[in-house]
Amino acid sequence: MQGYLLIILSVSMTIPFLIAYNQQETSVFAFGLSVLATLITGLFMKSINSTSTKFEFQESILVVAGGWLLFCIFGALPYILGGGLNISEAVFETMSGL
Repeated sequence: MQGYLLIILSVSMTIPFLIAYNQQETSVFAFGLSVLATLITGLFMKSINSTSTKFEFQESILVVAGGWLLFCIFGALPYILGGGLNISEAVFETMSGL
């Protein structure tokens, strides 16, 4: 399930990438690499996913908590790759934005 969430995140990250590309900003590399890394990881996680579609309560909590953590980590990539923030600051900024 987290693979699908990362694919959705990578699609939503293409909007800032396209805006940065259109305005010829220096952050276009950071956004492009972040979109690519998130998409590849999401596709990999989707490919190793089991075929079970019924979730129990504990699995649902794990999907939500794991998805939130993955969004925070992968959402921090543009901040880290752009060179503006270190890892802890980037993850904090992403968590506060979610």
